[in-house]
Amino acid sequence: MPESNFNWLGLCGAITGTVALLLNLRQWRHDRANVKVTAEVSITNTDINRHVHTVSFVVLTISVVNIGHRPASVKRVWVPITNESIPFPPGLTPEVLQNMRDTLQQTELVVFGGGNEKPIDLKQDGGHFQWTIQIKKGIKLLPDPKDKDSGNVFVELTSGDKILGKFYMLPADKWPINDQ
Repeated sequence: MPESNFNWLGLCGAITGTVALLLNLRQWRHDRANVKVTAEVSITNTDINRHVHTVSFVVLTISVVNIGHRPASVKRVWVPITNESIPFPPGLTPEVLQNMRDTLQQTELVVFGGGNEKPIDLKQDGGHFQWTIQIKKGIKLLPDPKDKDSGNVFVELTSGDKILGKFYMLPADKWPINDQ
């Protein structure tokens, strides 16, 4: 029988090495933080003065959940708003006010991380945190350019990753009358 130059042991090593590499790459890709962001705009009612006067207001609730296998830290959370929502100092002429609004690139309502706050740690496999903020009627949330019925919320992690969350906008005719 003629001798073959084919090395079965080398082929077996190449196959097992390739499979091991692919499995390690898959594990590396899945073995990290995976943060999901959800948000919701709702109307909340509260009784003040023991049921004498009910007050309704709009709240934005933002939730972040880490469903990954590594911890993550939230550095900053913000929602884009329109330029008309910015509180400028009183006494500006209409021309100066419009010029300031025109020069702004993007405006945001910072929910968390606008100062020197310590990042919020999200534990792996289900660590979560939630923010609830009141939205005054004068604050106009910026709709998503592709879907005018929804808005965006952004979460920035200490790793530099930015995660987008979406929420349905509250139509103008649904805002509470007594909301200031």
